Amino acid sequence: SMVRLAEPVSFSDTRYEPVDLVFAFGAVDHESHFRVLSELWQMLKEPATVQGLRQAVDKAAVLALIPDCQPEFQ
Repeated sequence: SMVRLAEPVSFSDTRYEPVDLVFAFGAVDHESHFRVLSELWQMLKEPATVQGLRQAVDKAAVLALIPDCQPEFQ
């Protein structure tokens, strides 16, 4: 799941940007957990993807930004 916050939240000092995208997921084991974290990190390290998530107007626009998005997750 992804939530885009209307008002970003600052969790630390000014060295880091306030958080406006929040992700939650469940995994059945630690290997799956780390795989999903790795895939999420790979996706979010691309500035264009992050900007796209911030500008997405609906679920379809978000899913279009996720590489290899499987239909069962749509």
